[in-house]
This record gives sequence, structure tokens and C-alpha cells, in this order.
Amino acid sequence: MLRTFLALVASVFVTACPLVADDELNELIEDLAKVAEPGVGYSGYFSGSRFLPYGDSEQLGTFVFGGTYRSESDTLRKIVAKGPGAVPTLLEHLSDARRIAMEPLAGMMWMDFPDEYDFNRRTRTKPPPNVNRDMFDSNEKHPDSHAITIGDLCFVAIGQIVNRNYSATRYQPTGGLVVNSPTYSKRLRDALVADWSDLTAEKHRRLLIEDFEKPDHVARRIGAYWRLSFYYPDAVEPLVLRALEQPVFDVFKIAEFCRDNLYHAKAEDRKQLYDNFIRENGNHYSVGVMAQLFDDLATLEAHEERRISPPLTEYSTQPRELLIQLFDKSDSIKSTDRPQMTVMSESERARFIGSLTHDESKRIGEVVKQIYVQHTEDDYLAPACLNCLANRGYGEFLVDQLNQIDFASSEASHLHSEYLEAIATSKSVVVRERLLQVIRETANDTYFIHALAGLDNVQDAVVWDNATRILSGLPQDTEAGRGILALIANKFPDKAEELFKSFLATGSPKRAETMCVVLWYGHPLSPKILAPLLDDKRELSGFSIPLRVCDRAAQAISHTTEEIKFDSEWSQQMKDAAIVKLKEYCENRR
Repeated sequence: MLRTFLALVASVFVTACPLVADDELNELIEDLAKVAEPGVGYSGYFSGSRFLPYGDSEQLGTFVFGGTYRSESDTLRKIVAKGPGAVPTLLEHLSDARRIAMEPLAGMMWMDFPDEYDFNRRTRTKPPPNVNRDMFDSNEKHPDSHAITIGDLCFVAIGQIVNRNYSATRYQPTGGLVVNSPTYSKRLRDALVADWSDLTAEKHRRLLIEDFEKPDHVARRIGAYWRLSFYYPDAVEPLVLRALEQPVFDVFKIAEFCRDNLYHAKAEDRKQLYDNFIRENGNHYSVGVMAQLFDDLATLEAHEERRISPPLTEYSTQPRELLIQLFDKSDSIKSTDRPQMTVMSESERARFIGSLTHDESKRIGEVVKQIYVQHTEDDYLAPACLNCLANRGYGEFLVDQLNQIDFASSEASHLHSEYLEAIATSKSVVVRERLLQVIRETANDTYFIHALAGLDNVQDAVVWDNATRILSGLPQDTEAGRGILALIANKFPDKAEELFKSFLATGSPKRAETMCVVLWYGHPLSPKILAPLLDDKRELSGFSIPLRVCDRAAQAISHTTEEIKFDSEWSQQMKDAAIVKLKEYCENRR
């Protein structure tokens, strides 16, 4: 659902521009001092990655719930768009200690300065020196907070250009702030200068191609594709076509083989079992088997060191024994000795295909179309293929896929929801015409929201009439409707109050829970709409701890005030005491 709402927001796409005079770049760097909001690479409450010129490239990692607000800097985006020609000037500014307009950051529970420095572990045999230190593995005394500097944002910009995930600050569970500041750390600054001071356009292109052909993880290949399509679009087609020809392995088939067969076999029978499996599935499956053994070895080591609970019972020392027996590893093999993967899994291929949205190659499109036709029931690969096709034409073909969906059904198919969400990214006129028909005919709130995400400038009356039509047709005791209710809360605030009251009028606890979620993050209507639920003692189902309707309403309402706290894990006596205060709070707001 998050992807759908993000899709409703227009993305800004910047095109690569030729080198410009240093004065223009220096002016942009000066403007970095005005950055006042967090973004990917400089936040205290989330981590992730993004190629700034492409608005659809964001991948959030860890984050604090409710702490993912971000506003990407247009200035930083323009710097990144200049490409490798900007890097020498950015390197000169790494020591620029002028603070930007953001407030200084501090960890909620802890913070550290490990000088994290991303690099491709397949193309670089020797790690960069003096960086990537273990957390807290230092006697150095560091500050208790960190103010983001212009130099820090230059660090982030360099990473954006060269396909390295350089984060000046990021969130680390639980409650931590990791700081990697070249302004603060000469060691980090020296590593950057050593690696990138001789960067040319020719070298930049070559390194991106290396990242694509020899990635240490699938995100590296995707990042290389984005940057090649932006800076060097002529390089993309042959690389992608070769990648799509490579065989892939099924991680689920391998896990089943290892844990249900290989681990239970006698030592003298294991080699024959393994050879038969590889003969049946292909030599590339050996990479997947090794990866599974290393994964299980890591779990085994955690068990042996008593770092997991409950204790491991599914297997014992078989992963270690098999790595030694089948792959000639040493008796002292550890999970940290794992080599880099050289073959994609099926899920990695799906993720890669889903990212292929920034080139116009029809040859790539035809290959992806054939992959889709062969895997229409795969709820991860098929939508990824449709997302790729939706961004390179194929309007009539996409409409044919939409016509396979029963939009009149009140029950949404997960697979078809994924289809619709992917196809809705298309700009094709015929696709958009069909999406408009979908919002007029569907009886399902999920289908409605996905279809609406693909349309611009739909008349408010059309949205309102069809949204309320769908809500009125929902069963009395339903868990559905959340997406439409959230849409109404944001798009029709003047009409939302009466509609929300009507939605709750059936007295259904499921509807009450849905409304609490919709108004969860401090929505101004929360006290007025949810106050009557503070007297509802009925138990809710589906939670790991006992929860009443009044508990959910209380927690949602508490997010609108700093004065009254509420925690669902408190004792019932403490929760009831807080509910009394929240009732008074709601009464005073009338």
C-alpha cells in the first residue's frame, strides 16, 4: 500500500547534463547549507538507498515507525546529475565543516562513528584501509551529537554518482545513530580521495559496467543500471540482455533439498545426492547450495555461541561438514568466509527486472515479455515484468492483462492486486482509459486505490462518488476499506468526519480497528472520531497480546498530544487510568 500512495505523488526526473563551469557547481554546493529536511543518506531515523535523479528508485531499509519523513534536496539532485565531472570539486569540499540548516542529530540510545565505506567486494580484492571499523571497537571519545555539514552532503553526492551507498548518518536498530562524516574523520576523507581523485568519464563508465557485470549483491547491479541509463544510456541494452540470459536458481527448492534430504543423509551418501541434484537442475545450482550452507552455518554458529533462543534443533553440524565435504573448505570454515555470489536467485532476478524502467530498449522489453508469459502465476516475478513493460510502452498488451481481472469481485486477488499496481505505472493512454473504467466499476477498495494511483487529475466528484460507493457496499463486519478511508482523510478532510462516523455506525470491532489505523499518526480527527471507542471493552483478534477496542483507540488518540502517553503493553490498570485522561482530553477539545 505504501508504494501505491508514493506513486500518487509526482516524481521529479532530472536528465543528465553536460559539464558546466565550476562556478555553477560551486553555487550549488553553497546552496547545500540551506538543506533543512532529512533525506536518504542524512537522517537519524531511517536508512536506505536512492538514486536521486530517479524518483522511483528509493529503497528504505531500517527505520523508526513514524520517523520516515523525508524531503529530498533538489540542490543535491542537481549536483548528482552533473556526473563524474562534479567529483573533483566535491572531493575538495569534504572537509567543509559548515553546518546545513538541519538540527543536529543524536541517537535515541547510542551513537558511533565507524567510518562506514561501501565498496564492491567482488571487484575490489583489498578493502580500503582504516575505515569500516567494528561498532564501538575504539577507545576514541566521540561527540554526543552530530550536525550535518556541507562536506557530509558532498560525501553522499559522490556515492550517488559512483554507485556507492555512502551515508553520512543513518538509523541503526535499536535506537542507534551511525555517523560517517568525512568532515569529522580524516580517515574517511583520505579513503575517498584515494579512490576517486583520478575519476574520469571513461573510468566512471568502466566501473559502472564492472558493478553491473560483477555485483556483490543485486542492489549493486540495479544501482549500476540506473546510473548507466542516466549517464551512459548506450551501454545499457547489451548488458541487460546478457544478464537476462543467465540461469537462475530457486532458493526454496535448494532449502528443501538441503534441509529435508542432504542433512538427513549418511555422510557417505551426501556426495551422490548432491551430484544428482546438480545434474537435474544445472551447474549454477551449486552456487545456491553453497549459499544455503553458509546461511545455515551462520545460524549454527549463533546457536553454538548461545546467541539465539530457542536453541537450534532443525539440524546440527551438517552445514559445516558439507562445506568441507562438497566444496573443499577448510576445517576451520566460518560463515564470514562466504564468497560473493556469482549467480542470481529467481527472487533477485525478479527484483532486477522490476527496476528496468529507465531505458527504451524494445529488445529488453520483448525478452521480459517472454519471461512474463512463462510465469504469469508467479506473484513476485510476474508483477516485476509488468512493471518493466509498463514503463516502455506495451499499452494494448497491458490492457489485455487487466481484462483478466475480475474487478466486480469484492475479494481482491493478491496476484491481481500486484498486477494492477505494476500496470498502473504506465503512461499509455489506453492503459489510463482502462484504469478510469476500473475505478468506476470495481467493488474492491484495493483495486480502486491501485487504479487511482495510475491516474492524474481525476475529478474529485468521480473519486468521491466511487470511493463512497465501494465503502457502502462493504459487509457490516469487515476489515476492508482502509485504503479508501485513508484517501478520504487526506483528500476530502471537510467531508471525512461524517463519512467516518457512518463507517463506524455498524458497531463492528473490525471497522473500529480499521479506523484506528487510518487515524493512527496524529490525525486531527482522531480525538473526535475515536473518543466514543474509549468505552468499548470488546477484545480484538489477531494480536499477540490481549487488546481491546478501547486500547487501540487510546493509543491512536495519544499520538495527537505530548501530554498523555499510552502503551498497549502496559497493565490493564495503567491503560484504564490513561484512558480516563484521554476521555477528558477529548472532551476538552470539543
